[in-house]
Amino acid sequence: MKEKSAKQKNHRFRPAHVAHEIPEDLQEQEISIPLTSAGPDGEGSSSKSIFEQLLSTDPSEREFGCSGISNALLDAGNLPEMLKHGVPRTLLRLFADPARAVRVEASCALRNLCLTGGEAISKGLIEGDVFTPLSAFLTEMTHDAPRSLAVLAVDSTPLAERIEHEQTIVGLDQALHLLWELSETCETAIALLNSNNLLPLVFTCLRPDFPAHIAVVAAQCLLTLSEDNPAAIHLARTTPDVVGHMATLLTTAPSPIIRACIAGVLFNIRECVPADAMPAAVQALGAAISGETQDEFALISANLHEAFAAGDATQPSPFKARVSDLTAVLVAQRTALEILANMSSSTDEADGAGWEDMDAEGDDDDAPVPEPEAAAEAGPAGNAMVTLILQAGLPTAIFQRLTSLPRGVEQLFSGNPKALPLLQQRAAVQLRAVACVGNILDAISPAALGPAELNGLWNALFGLCANVPAGADADFMQIVVSTLWTLARRCCQTPETKALLTPPLECVQPIAETVARHEQEQVRCTAVGLLGCLGQLPHLAPTLNIIGQACLHAVTADPSLWVLAEGLNSIFDVFAEPDVNTVFVALEFLQRLQALLPVAKAKAKEARRQRLDRNLVGRLDDAKVNLKRFIDYKRAQGLS
Repeated sequence: MKEKSAKQKNHRFRPAHVAHEIPEDLQEQEISIPLTSAGPDGEGSSSKSIFEQLLSTDPSEREFGCSGISNALLDAGNLPEMLKHGVPRTLLRLFADPARAVRVEASCALRNLCLTGGEAISKGLIEGDVFTPLSAFLTEMTHDAPRSLAVLAVDSTPLAERIEHEQTIVGLDQALHLLWELSETCETAIALLNSNNLLPLVFTCLRPDFPAHIAVVAAQCLLTLSEDNPAAIHLARTTPDVVGHMATLLTTAPSPIIRACIAGVLFNIRECVPADAMPAAVQALGAAISGETQDEFALISANLHEAFAAGDATQPSPFKARVSDLTAVLVAQRTALEILANMSSSTDEADGAGWEDMDAEGDDDDAPVPEPEAAAEAGPAGNAMVTLILQAGLPTAIFQRLTSLPRGVEQLFSGNPKALPLLQQRAAVQLRAVACVGNILDAISPAALGPAELNGLWNALFGLCANVPAGADADFMQIVVSTLWTLARRCCQTPETKALLTPPLECVQPIAETVARHEQEQVRCTAVGLLGCLGQLPHLAPTLNIIGQACLHAVTADPSLWVLAEGLNSIFDVFAEPDVNTVFVALEFLQRLQALLPVAKAKAKEARRQRLDRNLVGRLDDAKVNLKRFIDYKRAQGLS
């Protein structure tokens, strides 16, 4: 006897976007830059403000003013002052300035403006027609870059000429970053990018003679621009060697992050990619996530002061270089895991709009809500990408990314504000590994992994649940508990698979406490659903009293209607059979459920009257009907 339950969706990601790093020469300074300056020559007792410099007739002052704005925007606290002085509008005008150096500095300032101001600023820039100067600037920089690189390769190039050509490479880098940021934060950017035909220009930046840092941002940008974008597929079909060149980059690109991004692009345009290219893409992703980082964290933690303190720029600390290398590894792992999570997602119809949690029903509000088992079986049993992931042995590498740092190492990092971003990057890697695990579990039979791997996976996930890593974001707990639920739910489908999962008795109490105390509604709802699965595992019978108390709390004391519906569903699953009636009677379930019945009816009626979420209303209606049936069913077993 079961109540219909909301589908537990697979987790999908937007391509990773990594925030800019503060330049090395500013890392040891206060970031709040004075909004006045003596000018490019450093002279003069009556200093001009950077806002006045932006309006100067002297190109060098306009360039210096843009540079000042760019540095000032490293502190979000300066943004209101920028908006007060109309800086976005001025920068848009300077992005088309006759002086090339001004355009380069304006591109940098616009990039930082987007990063600091987020979606609202990006939308404002797009409405202000940023794509017109951006298209012209990116075309110019892409065209001039080969010649500039050739000039810079000659040691005898005069300094003035070298500076001029270095500006081209800097401008190209900033233009790509700006395009990437606009496309990440504003959906209309993709349409404008397509209408301006910028995709071929970005692809050009993957040339082998371009610097590695340009190829990195170009690959990251293409990963975003190719997602759900027919123009990317059209480019691959109509431009010779696009797919071939990217397939070559899977093995020849100079860094794992490039290879991972290219693998993601090939997946995004897979309908026009030869089938034999996808195994190589999966292998590239596996290589990107395989690097072990625990030892590096331990080494850096023992030398935190040297790694993050100010030092002599002419003799940089080797530990600073280790921090940079570790950051690059974590970014590559995070990106590769995001792509693998999308590859292993059970549906190609997902719209990619970030997380899809257990309560989200997608765009089809009229779709029937399947039983949990039906939802799992309707997943990608024949998902070709999951087959490739399994054949490449990637689940083991993905599971290894779930491991936690030693508590002492984590405490050292979390106590240092400059070191904390590394922990945040590692937590992001773990979160994406968890999402990958959940998607893969929905696509395969638990028997494909075996008891040892399933229980090792349980222990790793439960460890993350019991000790949330420092630096984890608000979604972390929800995704971990949701994946634990997926694991338990898949194992509860048959008597044979129930025997595969044997989590320790000690795990039940913390999950029950999560149901009772966690501040996030989604986490409480998912946790009570998880208990509904754990209560069906035979060896956890001694914990039925704890599970029953937690479910009773969910349906009688939790203010959330979602938790009420899921809690009732768990009760129906765990306490349906006569062999659990001893606990059922001891907890006075029948009397409490009988008292709950009019309350559930009233809440369902009120939810319908208020026109709350259609799926919630449907679940409450189901809960109301099934509760009455369940009470009658238990009475038929001789209970009163």
